[in-house]
Amino acid sequence: MALLDGIKRFLAGKHISESGQDKPSITGETPVLPTNAPDVQSKCPYCASMLEKRPLRKKKCPNCGNFIYVRSTPTGQKKLLVTEQQASGIDNAWRHYHREKLLESDPEYRREYEQVKAELMIERGTEPPAGDIRWALAKKQLLQHVRDGDWGLYRNTKVEMAQQLQGERKLRQALGTYLEVCYLDANGPCNRGAKPFDANQAVIAPGIISEVRELSRGLGLQPDEVQGLFIEAAEIYHDELPVGSARAWDRLLLELRVARTDDPSPS
Repeated sequence: MALLDGIKRFLAGKHISESGQDKPSITGETPVLPTNAPDVQSKCPYCASMLEKRPLRKKKCPNCGNFIYVRSTPTGQKKLLVTEQQASGIDNAWRHYHREKLLESDPEYRREYEQVKAELMIERGTEPPAGDIRWALAKKQLLQHVRDGDWGLYRNTKVEMAQQLQGERKLRQALGTYLEVCYLDANGPCNRGAKPFDANQAVIAPGIISEVRELSRGLGLQPDEVQGLFIEAAEIYHDELPVGSARAWDRLLLELRVARTDDPSPS
């Protein structure tokens, strides 16, 4: 029961900014995309120096030392060379695009979305921002996944919540949620199987590890600070999962070091 109680306490929390104060969500707005970003075969988006080779992924500019990102946009533009800030805006635009597509294509999701929107309108007396609706709907889905024993789906919803926080620039909260996903991944979450978790099948998703590395670097956090956030995120589960937080951290740290060796550029 401690596990369910811990999750319920999390779900009772507000959707808040990093400063601890409520603020309007920005994710209901259409993201602003770069209009004059250079093509991938031309110039650095920071210093405008010509590049000798076409970048296939993020790399440092040999002239100014800034990280160059390669992105395409939902509007059908060809791949662009963009700054880190522009890349974040494009990533947010993709999230916005997929959310709109989901509302159009999934009647059940649309029904649940409208139901939560109506509940928030009654509670607040005004129309809630789209981000607040998605957050409330995600928390509702989390509780249902726990009741159904769908820990794999629970984990996926957590990823969506981390992405929403990231899009709202609540980066420390986003990192904490991605670290929580890492802890779940280290335990092998299952859906309605013979057991809720299977550590023998556990895989920490490389994409999540990449997000943890990028956010940690962007926030200027040292490994011990990231470890503190990881332990804090794992505390929700009261050590009731097969793999404890200390052992799970050791595995995540190893994965982060391997990822750094494979791609040392963010360091």
